[in-house]
Order: sequence, then C-alpha cells, then structure tokens
Amino acid sequence: MAENANNAVKEALKSLRNAVSTLKNPIEAELPLNYSIQRLAETFKEATKINVNLHIDETIKEDRKIKEAIYRTTQELLTNIKKHSNAKNVWLLLKKENNFINFSFFDD
Repeated sequence: MAENANNAVKEALKSLRNAVSTLKNPIEAELPLNYSIQRLAETFKEATKINVNLHIDETIKEDRKIKEAIYRTTQELLTNIKKHSNAKNVWLLLKKENNFINFSFFDD
C-alpha cells in the first residue's frame, strides 16, 4: 500500500512539473500557429507514442490571444488524451470558415 501511495505521489509531482514547465514556456509568438501546434504534437507523440494527425488551415493568421487560446486548448486536450484514453491515434482539424475557426479534435 505504501508503494502505491509513493507511486501516486511521484506521478502527481511529474504532472505538476510538466504543467509548471508548460506555463513557464511561452508559445512561439512569432511562429505561425500551424508550426507551434506541430511542435506540440511531435513532443506529445515522442512522450506517449500516440499518433497525432494534424490538418491545419495555413490561412489562419490570428492575433496572439487567439493563437494562445488554440494552443492552450490543444495542450489540455492532449493531456486529457494521455491521462484518460487508450487512444492510439488523435486527429486535430483547424479550418477557417468565414470569420470563424472550426476546431475539431477526436481520438480512436
């Protein structure tokens, strides 16, 4: 029982360190959104071995606040996949339609 508690504490600390690290690291503000998301997806795949399939409309050129919201949402979705899913594949679709950004995210 003590070993299980110890493992749970270690996992919680690891998650906390990752969260703090993510908050400290600013997203690449000067980089296009598709590049920032691609780097995030590559890091996620390396850490989890879950395939990330990206389909990002390269015409999306939004201001920093919108880019950051999309980036942070993607981070949270990937974290939830890692913690709560047995997925082998994840799909992220970002498409600009009229004045809206269509954001679709699903796994298998």
